[in-house]
Amino acid sequence: VKIKEKVIFDIYTYLKENPLPYILITGRAGQTIKDKLQTAEYKGNILEYTDMESAFVMMKQYAKSGDVCLLSPAAASYDRYKNFEERGRVFKEFANKF
Repeated sequence: VKIKEKVIFDIYTYLKENPLPYILITGRAGQTIKDKLQTAEYKGNILEYTDMESAFVMMKQYAKSGDVCLLSPAAASYDRYKNFEERGRVFKEFANKF
């Protein structure tokens, strides 16, 4: 799976200039973003999750009332899901429980 460098660069550039209290990353694209941000001495917290369930557990743990939690895949998840529809179904399952 090829990571789209422009997408990674855009995410990195935005986060470097607009640090968030927490970002949750996963997979190869997430690791690339994390490495770039750490090199740039990123001011926010970078947390890694292993699956959708753990991402929602972490969001519940760190988000406060009124916070926005955005799930924005930076790359395909073929190493975890058959396609984007399956990833979406799993996301909806956890979002509805949230």
